[in-house]
Formats: sequence, structure tokens, C-alpha cells
Amino acid sequence: MRAARTMRSSLRIVRAGLVVATIALGLGIPEASHAVLGPIYVVDRDVGGGGKVIRVNRQTGNQSVVSNDSRFRDPFGITIAANGTLLVADQGALGGQGAIFRVNPVNGNTRVVSSHGRFRAPSGIAVEDSGRIVVADPAAFPDRLGGVIRVNPANGNQTVVSRGGMFVGPRGLTVAPNGSIFVADESAFPPGSPGGVIRVNPRNGNQTEVASRQPFINPLGIDRASTGRIIVGDETAPGGSGGGTGGVFRVNPRNGNVTKVASGDNLNTVSGVDILPNDNI
Repeated sequence: MRAARTMRSSLRIVRAGLVVATIALGLGIPEASHAVLGPIYVVDRDVGGGGKVIRVNRQTGNQSVVSNDSRFRDPFGITIAANGTLLVADQGALGGQGAIFRVNPVNGNTRVVSSHGRFRAPSGIAVEDSGRIVVADPAAFPDRLGGVIRVNPANGNQTVVSRGGMFVGPRGLTVAPNGSIFVADESAFPPGSPGGVIRVNPRNGNQTEVASRQPFINPLGIDRASTGRIIVGDETAPGGSGGGTGGVFRVNPRNGNVTKVASGDNLNTVSGVDILPNDNI
């Protein structure tokens, strides 16, 4: 069994190897709203003691703090809700079990959506078409093998989507148009536990292997392209000629074929990926 790792980096790597999440403000839809010239929102885990949510101007690169709420301890994942507010998964908030926060991107007001319960280290976060939140937690449940937890955004109630099984360290997740949940697990599929991608049925929690082992070593971030392909960011995949250690890979969810998009050079410790509507990463 593997407990959740505490990963410390000043800025998780995502868009073109630079930022954690690109979210267009005010369109009211998650993930698919990146085409407009809205700001980029970043969760930075090391600044300010407990971390912050930072707005980056897409044209100028200027930064401004959206929220540095005193309850932040280790914000890991970020996504956008249907109403345009930001949802942040913090692995260490509120006594160390973690929490989901809702942040108003206009005034920075931050409130707790859900905490404690089954959470131990909520990491990846996404929103289903119904508006419900799904969270990957690598240390949830007594066996600490992790799972996927669904959160009712209205009252914070938590229900189990899937637990145990193939999971060992589920970190990132994304929701496909048909509702399937794709999870990046950094430690699944022994021996050697190189990790991989697992598909979860959102209705009954059944898990199926999509892709595993080589070239994966520590897959953490995951997103889906308009083509249906899955894009995975691996923290320590084999690097390129520049000596980098991270990589970005494309996965065919139908047959599990994995192809390299980029690795090495300027990519180091890749932990998240995000896809624009034109399928740029």
C-alpha cells in the first residue's frame, strides 16, 4: 500500500509545460471555454505558506492574487464550475484531511464546499455535466488505496464512485462526454507500479485498464481532447536530449495505444495538462 506523497513544487506544470490550469472566465462551462482570451488561473502550492490561486493575464503575463485564503494548505487541483466560479482541491486543508473550496474569481471570496468525510488528500478535480464534482483522492478510505469521490456542490455530501480495485495512487481525472471518468494513477499496475490510466464507470464504479506501464512512471495529470484521445502528463517519464525528466503522452482510450507528444528538454516534473479547443496542450 502506498500513502499519498507530499509533492512540493512552486508551480505545477500544465499549459505548454508552464501552468496548472487554463480556465476562461465567465463562459459558464468547464474545460471547453479556453478559446476566448480570458485569464489563466493557477494554483501555486508553495507561495504564501499555504498556497494561493493566481490569475495570469494571457496576453501580458501579469499576475494577480485571486485568493490566499488562510485555510489553504496544499492546493493541488483546479477547475471551473458551470457558474464560472473556481473549484480548488486542497490536499491538506482543515486539519490535514483536505477539502474542496469554491473561489469567486471576481472578488476572491472563498468558501468550503466539502471537507473531511472520506477525504484524505483530494487531488484531481473535475465537474460532470450534472454539475456534480468528482475528486481523485490517492489516500482515501481505510486501506489508503484511494478512489474517486463524488461531491454534491449544493450540500457537500460525498458518495463513493469507485475505490480500491486497480487504484493505488489516483491523482488526476477528467470526464468524457459520455460521462466516463478517466483517472491517472501514479502507482497502479504492479510489479514496479509505474502507473497508468483507468476508466471508471460513473454509475457503478467498475474499473477497466486503459493504458499502463511503459512509458509511464508517475502519471499525474490528465485531460481529454476533442478527438476523444486522452492526454497524460507524467512527472518522471523518460526525458529527451535536453535531460528533462517529464513527458506528455497521447492515449487512445479504445485500444490503449500510447504515443509520445513531448518529453525532456524544457519539461521537468510535469504534473498537469490542459487542452485548448484546437487540441493544443
